[in-house]
Amino acid sequence: MATLTRSLPTPATTFIGRQREREHVIQLLTASASARLVTLTGAGGIGKTRLAIEVGGELERRGAFHDGIHQVELAPARGSEQVV
Repeated sequence: MATLTRSLPTPATTFIGRQREREHVIQLLTASASARLVTLTGAGGIGKTRLAIEVGGELERRGAFHDGIHQVELAPARGSEQVV
């Protein structure tokens, strides 16, 4: 098996709280073979990205996805043609 390069940023702090949300997102992503996308919504600054990185890191440690876990920043995209 090929070794995948880590594509998630390494958090500078520990993850405190939000364990219920973390486990819920993990359950949503692993409950069905067809579920590969979960959208986290909310006001800016509430920790959506941090939660996503934590979930991705846990799923990466579990080997949940054969092709690995990747973070793709879409904020710089200015049009739909820039999103595959």
